[in-house]
Amino acid sequence: QKLNSIGVTTMVQQACTGTQGAAATYNPYTNVLCVTEATLDVQQGQFDSVLRHETVHVIQDCIAGMANGQMGSVTYYMSQGDKKLERELDRQVIQTLVHKNKIDHVLQIHGGSLDAPDAFIEVEAYALEDEHDFVFRLLSKCNPSE
Repeated sequence: QKLNSIGVTTMVQQACTGTQGAAATYNPYTNVLCVTEATLDVQQGQFDSVLRHETVHVIQDCIAGMANGQMGSVTYYMSQGDKKLERELDRQVIQTLVHKNKIDHVLQIHGGSLDAPDAFIEVEAYALEDEHDFVFRLLSKCNPSE
């Protein structure tokens, strides 16, 4: 319901456009969150994690301004311009990925480097996808009209 209320269209398709083989995708240009039919058949916990991952991308889109095709960093938003805090939050996000053994997966997606402009956006989504309450508190702050 919240996704629809902020202008995000959700759909289920055989395959989603964007990253080949992805379980789900979010397109910040069209504000469409797509989940593959195969993803609906996975265990509930795994499905929830995929949905939260894409919801983090919606939050990143909201931070940068909906409907402009851009995404902003959650850590930048939370640090409110405090560069030292932003760097610390960035380190915490990366440490979370390492702890969850997902850093290699993210590196593989981005050609072995986290230097690509969109790489940290993906890093955040993987790091936060299991943080149910935090993700939905952030989503509740999303107000595209501001």
